[in-house]
Amino acid sequence: MRLGDADARTVRGLLVLRITVLSLALFWIACAPLSKPASAQTSGTGALAGNVTDRSGAVIADVIITATNEATGETRTAQSAENGSYFLALLLPGFYDVEMAKIGFKVVHLAHVRVFVAERTTRDVRLEIGMVLARIIVEASTEDLQTQSSALGRVTDGEQIRTLPLVTRNYSQIIALNPAVAAEVTDAGALGPGFSGPAGPGLVSNGATILDNNFQMNGVGINDLQSGAQFTGGIAIPSPDTIEEFKVQTSQYDASFGRNAGGNVDVITKSGTRDLHGAL
Repeated sequence: MRLGDADARTVRGLLVLRITVLSLALFWIACAPLSKPASAQTSGTGALAGNVTDRSGAVIADVIITATNEATGETRTAQSAENGSYFLALLLPGFYDVEMAKIGFKVVHLAHVRVFVAERTTRDVRLEIGMVLARIIVEASTEDLQTQSSALGRVTDGEQIRTLPLVTRNYSQIIALNPAVAAEVTDAGALGPGFSGPAGPGLVSNGATILDNNFQMNGVGINDLQSGAQFTGGIAIPSPDTIEEFKVQTSQYDASFGRNAGGNVDVITKSGTRDLHGAL
């Protein structure tokens, strides 16, 4: 059946309308992630967050927060929002000097603030009215309860890795020290792959199988994809002297960290610093 001129114009108009709506939908989908705040932390980084108030408890907006990595000197800045909250994402694990400043208030300096991998460190600060040149230095603070995430897990730092007995210098031997993680006795004569490879015993978390674990190094997956098959290379095992820290998450971590329901192991290796250092 042949369409008349009016019908043809109607069909063309509907097609143009559909294409316009589809284009707008695709544009909105592409731009939507840009409007969301950055992730709090990843499998290779941590974050720093908190609230800024005055002595009466009222929130303070537009406070400049500067975090300086003690090891590298790298500086990151952020500004508190209208509700007084601030957020510094994607920070490399380590110690930071944090300064908070705003005209009309004394500068607050937080020394030696620790940022852990896959965690959000919380520091709430109260500013005092005074000259900007005045400075309040907080040398130490109590360890905060992790209230930013429901994920269960614990960080093992480099000092523990270097001082605990590792007969084969394989950090995966001490993963089983974390709660809800179980493993067989380590073979002191085994070299090469870790728990997930053919040369090591099984490592399970919360009753899941050995195939459910996820290993990442500096945010990159290092899993044994063949799961102990004949020609597998096992998971990557760095020297304990090169490890800054690692965290084992056993449950309730969000989708950005894990691919399975078992243990999630995030290993961070050391990076360059401003100081000369080494080991023998």
